[in-house]
Amino acid sequence: MSFASEVKAAVKIMEQNAKDATITNITDRMSSIVDINVRDANDTGLLSNSWEASIGSVFSNEEGNGPTDGDAPEARQRIEGIRGKYKLGDTVFFTNSIEYALNNELGIGMNPRAMLRRGAKFGAKDIIK
Repeated sequence: MSFASEVKAAVKIMEQNAKDATITNITDRMSSIVDINVRDANDTGLLSNSWEASIGSVFSNEEGNGPTDGDAPEARQRIEGIRGKYKLGDTVFFTNSIEYALNNELGIGMNPRAMLRRGAKFGAKDIIK
């Protein structure tokens, strides 16, 4: 095996590792947001189950999604669904069509439980590491 082919193989492995680490970090952050919604939302689960994970373009559903059982099974399925589709450099979107999601998650009024803001902040630190 030549040095050039060894370098090429190593680069391929590093790219795969970077892709895996990035999508794991992204999906972990999304799951954390859903988890805190499941625990703290007082809307019987509509907020937590209306999170949409998408790649390349924003997905929007004006009426929310799925059952309101509180555990957010569809939101979790949508988050896991992007794992196999993600390629390094893709733009990943995480949206919620429920009107009060913005206030709840972005920390409007300095909501101390603003998981989206904190998740993005801590997620960026993890990616840098």
